[in-house]
Amino acid sequence: MAYPQTIFVNTTVAPASLLGRRREAVAVATLLYQLQVLKETGRYEAFKLTWHPSYSDPPDVPPVPNHLFWDSDIAKWIEGACYFLASGNEVPEVREAVQELVEMIGSAQQSDGYINIHYTVVEPGRRWTNLRDMHELYNAGHLIEAALAHRSLFKNDLLLGPLRKYADLLCAVFGPGMAQIHGYPGHPEIELALLRLFEHTKEERYRSLAKYFLIERGNPTGCQGRHFYDVEAERRGADPQRRPLPWPEDRCLWYQQAHLPISLQPTIEGHSVRAMYLLTAVADLVRMEQPEPTTSTVELKVAMHRLWDNMVERKMYVTGGIGAIKQWEGFGVDYFLPQGTDDGGCYAETCAAIGVMMLAERILQGTSIDIRVPVTEQHITADETTGDSYVRLELQNGARDVKDVAQDKARNSPFVDASGLFDSARNQKALESLNFIPYYFRANRGGTGQMRVGLRAWQH
Repeated sequence: MAYPQTIFVNTTVAPASLLGRRREAVAVATLLYQLQVLKETGRYEAFKLTWHPSYSDPPDVPPVPNHLFWDSDIAKWIEGACYFLASGNEVPEVREAVQELVEMIGSAQQSDGYINIHYTVVEPGRRWTNLRDMHELYNAGHLIEAALAHRSLFKNDLLLGPLRKYADLLCAVFGPGMAQIHGYPGHPEIELALLRLFEHTKEERYRSLAKYFLIERGNPTGCQGRHFYDVEAERRGADPQRRPLPWPEDRCLWYQQAHLPISLQPTIEGHSVRAMYLLTAVADLVRMEQPEPTTSTVELKVAMHRLWDNMVERKMYVTGGIGAIKQWEGFGVDYFLPQGTDDGGCYAETCAAIGVMMLAERILQGTSIDIRVPVTEQHITADETTGDSYVRLELQNGARDVKDVAQDKARNSPFVDASGLFDSARNQKALESLNFIPYYFRANRGGTGQMRVGLRAWQH
């Protein structure tokens, strides 16, 4: 398999095309604007591990502190910046900031490999106590993906070295062993990162932990004969009368796709971005275990297609948007797709759309071209046609305060520059074009050199 993040450099998108113009906007404006926001809000220097006044702010979405995503905000920016620098968009200020941030992250690492701003500065001694809500493993996953992008560009291990040490700590802490935590993250992402890390290093422990997280998720008797999230909440003394703000009901396990093991889930439910990251990791694992998958992986593959079909046929807007319900940023009942926010729907955030493209691209690597192609094209055209280069894209819901959405466009930046590889999919026999966007792609020609193939705009 070739990850889009690693082979996008083989693709040249026509500058005057839709994506060409978006990539230019990100290169000349978005990255620098994001960098400015990171500095103005305190994110940029957060890995220096000093107190910031915002750490005392009441959370906008209890119980999650507003600063909890700062680790991943930095990581996503580094990842996106590295992709743009690798594409020949040389911006000295961006390169220098990447190098400085890498030094700060390395200096923030604890002696055992742990890296996390909140649990080092705000709540030291409380790590691994709330995997359901507090995004520890989500942040770790984005740091690992940033480290892989950094390694690809700079050809050193200044970031990947510390993150491999952190990943090794995770392998020791989590798993089925008696002395390990029998848990998994509330927000998937670490699974994707660990599988990419396995692909890079060939260290089996990373794939094994990712698979454990996927198989264990939703196990009703996985921890002391009970659901892990119930045991975890009890251990930390959580108030059973208080529930996270997005939840519409008590013990809302479907919000995190943890109400049943993935293989048994009949319909796609809960937070839409989490669902897409989760199923994309499933697709990666399924591909990695070919041609001799285990029984559990075969069951995951069947579930992946079942959930995809349920989403596309019953829970997706004609624009390609998913996650209609604003309260939990996710899926409602079948065919509940309101046309306005006053009706309780039309949320459909950009991060979810990118997640759909990630999943569609992965599924395509193991199947023939079918409905996933128009779905992928719909998301590319719908989510990257804004006239504003840095405001969050909401198909129906408008834009929020720019400073509040640094993380959203930080996630978009890696997509926009790696987007060339959503335009072509390579299998063992053919190079297939998935989108009618002018581009060129360099491909190996059976050991006889390289060929340059692509599409160009029709000139009238």
